[in-house]
Amino acid sequence: MKIDLNTSLKNNIHENSLTKMNYKSKKDLEIASINLKEDFDMVISFIKTTKDLEVVSKAITKAFQCVPNAQELPSVANEAEKNQKAVMKKFEDFLGELQ
Repeated sequence: MKIDLNTSLKNNIHENSLTKMNYKSKKDLEIASINLKEDFDMVISFIKTTKDLEVVSKAITKAFQCVPNAQELPSVANEAEKNQKAVMKKFEDFLGELQ
């Protein structure tokens, strides 16, 4: 199957307008993640030169830098704080038993 580069690029620009979408559910985010991978896969298929590779490599590096650390999620940070408090309580109890 031959892909028309101009049509593909126009479609990619149209699809990339979805990057301005306000994601309202986990499913929306899953779809966006899949679309992002498909966009990168398409661009990777067009790589012909080392310079092309460098451009896509920089873009993928930037994309990875945008992925938040799980600790940045409020629910994960709250859970970590609760766990830390529980561990400290057990440690303090243990130290109290030693006296």
